[in-house]
Amino acid sequence: MKLLLITDCHYGEDSNFAWHGGEHYINVFGSQFEYCFAQLKQIIASRQYDLVANLGDCIADHSYLHGLTDESASIDRKHFQQFLACWQGIATPVFHLLGNHDGELISRADFKAMLGRETYFSCDLAGFHHIILDPVWGRVPYYIDDQQWAWLEADLEATSLPTIVYIHTPCDEHDLTDNYYHKINPARYFIANRASLRSIFERSNRVRLVLQGHSHFYMNHNINGIKYLTIPSFMENDTTGKPTGEFVSLTIEPDNKTAISIRRERVATTPNALQKDTFNELITV
Repeated sequence: MKLLLITDCHYGEDSNFAWHGGEHYINVFGSQFEYCFAQLKQIIASRQYDLVANLGDCIADHSYLHGLTDESASIDRKHFQQFLACWQGIATPVFHLLGNHDGELISRADFKAMLGRETYFSCDLAGFHHIILDPVWGRVPYYIDDQQWAWLEADLEATSLPTIVYIHTPCDEHDLTDNYYHKINPARYFIANRASLRSIFERSNRVRLVLQGHSHFYMNHNINGIKYLTIPSFMENDTTGKPTGEFVSLTIEPDNKTAISIRRERVATTPNALQKDTFNELITV
């Protein structure tokens, strides 16, 4: 199975966290998403992916800079609709997850109407069972609520396929020392009930891979035989004043229980730039 993974696009406004890089340093280039995504759409069209997964934080919530107002909520809904419109014309199946910035002011009912489905769900595709979770909803601490918890346990019990879990907020364990934002905001990083969630994954004997966003930086960890892979942000600053344009291509076979091929790539983010790889990796779990 071939997947293309993208996350933390923050469509809409550029974000500035002044404590990292100075008053005028742009951290996330949400305003440049459409240009960079046009390059990615060409890549998707030219390759035979089985699935494209967008792991959340689709928009840069207007309230972060302008307050929790009705105007901010209206702008967030407009930006989310514009973000979804960018994906029109892609023939490959696409999963859109929700992140914390998405759920700051938009209601669950509005998201279900815009997405045409529940905010968490599962399906079978290309020999795998796929579970999409919704732990964030703009609230801290992030967690899986009781209703979704019961659904998840029943869903894993009902499948016999190897399973991939998709979630915006990380549920593994890792050091935040090098993360400029989350090292000073650790409570806004992990899922609070993550240890119990991992226990559900492990007891199922089905889950092989958990795909996460939120961090903005790449990480991979193995916990009790399950790979937890954190996808880097598509719009994070590459430290030279441009968006990274980074995405991940992943190949995993249903009948191979140990090997996952990972290819980190970057689109051309300026007219004269070239698409480039950051590295290819074959990992085992």
